[in-house]
Amino acid sequence: MKAESVDPGVKFLPEPNLSMYSIEDFPRIKDFLDIHFTVKPKICPELPRLVTNWHKANGYDFDQDGKPWLPITRKAQAYKYLMENKKPIIRNNDLIAGTTTTKEIGVIVYPEGHGTMIWSELLTLPYRLLNPADISEETMKLIHHEVFPYWAKRNFREWVRLQYGKPLCQKNR
Repeated sequence: MKAESVDPGVKFLPEPNLSMYSIEDFPRIKDFLDIHFTVKPKICPELPRLVTNWHKANGYDFDQDGKPWLPITRKAQAYKYLMENKKPIIRNNDLIAGTTTTKEIGVIVYPEGHGTMIWSELLTLPYRLLNPADISEETMKLIHHEVFPYWAKRNFREWVRLQYGKPLCQKNR
């Protein structure tokens, strides 16, 4: 099977200004791209540690005074704490200061989202065929013993399971 080189159904305007450039014309971007293809990503413990610590100290369902949290307020307060306690990093050749992880090429784990999905893979992450990532012994212990146990019943998947009675998308086939 062979596709046409030009799809007659696609309409576009020719780009008069950028077609003359290649990645070679942007050495900083090229360097960042090269790093992404040559450096193995590493799991970053910063966000899961900080978010978990804040929730353990301030509550999840109820605040310190026993009042139910408004989820948006809880999330905003946790985010504020994260931003106030995150390690400030400016990498070489950055045009914009700041990073999402403490690693050169980092993997962010959102424990309140689907982060717990990698729990069973902590020992095998570096050896996966698709999307392998290194993880330090210290990070593995933190995530396994401190972070994921707290979030095991407090993540999106579990919320959907409780709200919708284990919908079809969550049933084993």
